[in-house]
Amino acid sequence: MQAGGIETGVPDIEAIHELIARGIDVNMLNDHEFSSLHVAMMNNSLETVNILLDAGADAAECLSLVQRRATSSEVRAAVFAWADAHNIDYQTKGSAEQDTPRHQSNRTYLYFAYGSLKHGFPNFDDHASILNDFVGVGASRQRLPLVVQLEANCSNPNCPYLHRMAALVNVRGKGQQIQGEVFRVDTAGLKELDDLEGYISPGNPDNIYERKSIAVKLGDKTVNAFVYFVADSRPHLQELQDGLAETVAEYTLEMARGEMKPGFKSS
Repeated sequence: MQAGGIETGVPDIEAIHELIARGIDVNMLNDHEFSSLHVAMMNNSLETVNILLDAGADAAECLSLVQRRATSSEVRAAVFAWADAHNIDYQTKGSAEQDTPRHQSNRTYLYFAYGSLKHGFPNFDDHASILNDFVGVGASRQRLPLVVQLEANCSNPNCPYLHRMAALVNVRGKGQQIQGEVFRVDTAGLKELDDLEGYISPGNPDNIYERKSIAVKLGDKTVNAFVYFVADSRPHLQELQDGLAETVAEYTLEMARGEMKPGFKSS
């Protein structure tokens, strides 16, 4: 196939080396949330995969792809070798990275809490029954922008507190590695979290938050866990630009504290 005179699906190795030499972020995602490594793997370009891995590409988000898609044995071996070198258990990634889990009551999922659901934070007690399986303290493997308002102003209608809202933006490779806590929840618990965060379904225009899977460093391991990104990041990024918000690596208890919203009624 040809696109603008350039053969598609064929890597331009010279251009790849040039972009890396210029300092391009090899973990940047396109509008479909694919990285350059995703694309190289889908095209079974072992040379490109190796170049990107040598340049610092993070393959943690690609492990489910290499198991679901018909990739070559050489590409699979390269990605799994990277996972072994980084102490990542790729044997369980195929199901763990699904954004929409199958509704099986006996399944469990890892959930990464970065905001008001951490131990001792305002929303924890109300949901303690589903957050009773604490796995440990962790941090996002990739840098992410966690935008926090400078003044109390929570726009999540499902949250009862008027506090400095934490909005995690799905721009991977920007911001900081986010500190948080990892919990294991069952299907019912995940549904309760969806309701709290206003998540309906993937890409639903009425979503307040979007549930996605990210790689989380947990001690000497890396695991994949669900996290909630703000669905519409524009107002939060605008506040950041206007000096009304800041980006942080850790959402603190001082930021999370706030008065009850006047007339709040749980849905």
